[in-house]
Amino acid sequence: MENEIYKTPDADLEPEINQSSAELASRGSRLVASIIDTLIIFPVSILLLYVTGGFENLSESQSLSLLYTIGIAVVSAIIFLMINGKIMLRDGQA
Repeated sequence: MENEIYKTPDADLEPEINQSSAELASRGSRLVASIIDTLIIFPVSILLLYVTGGFENLSESQSLSLLYTIGIAVVSAIIFLMINGKIMLRDGQA
């Protein structure tokens, strides 16, 4: 009965994990990375406010509209994801 055609194949389906590449980052290094991400996106958001005239409204004591604020947040998030996405594709980590 060596040639059972309905028998499932014998295969090792467990992936081999290399311990050196599977090491997780510590809390401190994740905190530093988060601070660096904030320092990267903050100037981008300030530049967007400057270019779109947001500072002129603030200097005239006018509040920014909700739609404008959401638009700046969305554009900043897209730029942030583009920067981190490029690093993710290149290195496999953010």
